[in-house]
Amino acid sequence: MSALSRQQIPTVIVPALIVLFAVAGCGKSVDEAASEAALRAATGQDARVERDGATTIISTANGEMKMSAGDDLALPDGFPDDVYLPAGYQVRSVMELDGAEVISVSAPGTIESGFDEASAAMQRHGWKQVMAMQRDSYRMLGFEKGERQARVMLVADNDAGVMLNLQLQPVPQ
Repeated sequence: MSALSRQQIPTVIVPALIVLFAVAGCGKSVDEAASEAALRAATGQDARVERDGATTIISTANGEMKMSAGDDLALPDGFPDDVYLPAGYQVRSVMELDGAEVISVSAPGTIESGFDEASAAMQRHGWKQVMAMQRDSYRMLGFEKGERQARVMLVADNDAGVMLNLQLQPVPQ
C-alpha cells in the first residue's frame, strides 16, 4: 500500500470530513458512531451507543445495557440496603442489563475475611445461602431471598486488598 499523493488527499479527506460533520450534526460523537458501527458489524443488529461521562448506554431492539466504570462511582439508584458491602468500599464499575445489576467494588481486607463477612451479613439480612465455593485465588457465595438472587465473588486486589463482584437479579422462572 502506498502513501497518498498530494492530489489524492482531497479526494480522501473531504469525504471523511463530510461524514464526520454529518455525524456531529446528528448529535453523535465520532466515538459513539464508531462504537455503533462496530457493534452492528459484530452482532448484525443495529445498536445505539450514548455516553455521558463515565456511563455508556448500549440500546438494541432486544434491550438496553448500561455500564459505568471509574475510581469511585455511586451505587445505582434504589440499591437494596439488605445486600452486603464491605467497610471502606469504593465502587469501580456498575452494569445494568435485563433487570440484573453487576457491581464491582474494591475494599481493604482479604478474600478470607470478606468471604466470612459477606456470608454472615447476607444471612443476617434474611438471605438464604445456597452456594459457597473456596479456591486459593477466589471465593464465591450464592444467596436467594424472595424473588431475588445474589452472587458474590471475592478476588485478591493487590492495590486495594479485595475486589468484590456482586450480581443481583431476579430468580429465573
